[in-house]
Amino acid sequence: MVYKPKGQVAAAEIANATQWFAVEFPCPSDVEIDQLHFQLDISANADFSSPIISWDTRTTGDGVVGWQVYTGTDFDDMPASGILAGYYGQTIAYTFQSSSISRGTVYFVRYRAHDGTDFGVYTGKKVTW
Repeated sequence: MVYKPKGQVAAAEIANATQWFAVEFPCPSDVEIDQLHFQLDISANADFSSPIISWDTRTTGDGVVGWQVYTGTDFDDMPASGILAGYYGQTIAYTFQSSSISRGTVYFVRYRAHDGTDFGVYTGKKVTW
């Protein structure tokens, strides 16, 4: 499945000579039922010594642009305040453009949730776009 932020068109992708990529994962739950934010890293190295992309939805500079949550029928933009408990277990998707990632190459992705106080443990996977 390919996710694109609302309002983006393929012509802009061609004009900018970049490609769209998406990472998706299930939204974890939080025992205190806090709103969740996410940290995501993408690297060509399994040790993440030189991440290509490092994103934190809590920060003003990164924010939630490109982040979406599945509502049961559609993907909606992630609220700036974070993911509510009603979305625990639903699919979270981060869609982005990058000229630093090549199709057909294996990358390592790790992500973790932040509940306003603490980070959870990283979950990781290998992906090839």
